[in-house]
Amino acid sequence: MGVNALMPSAPIATPGLAATNAGEIETASMADFCEAALRLLASPVDTTTGRIAYSEDVLHPELGARGWLGGV
Repeated sequence: MGVNALMPSAPIATPGLAATNAGEIETASMADFCEAALRLLASPVDTTTGRIAYSEDVLHPELGARGWLGGV
């Protein structure tokens, strides 16, 4: 059994975020975050166990690990 963590690369556009009046910050869609979660779940356990992944790194591995995009 593998254990991994998935973190959003940018704040997820949710009604809660909109209620905070976050302004013009860059957000990620819930659909993209869900897709990243499904891809991480489908990864072979022997290569991804113990991984802490950012959603954009899972969605676009060809770009290399970029981590938290808002802070880079």
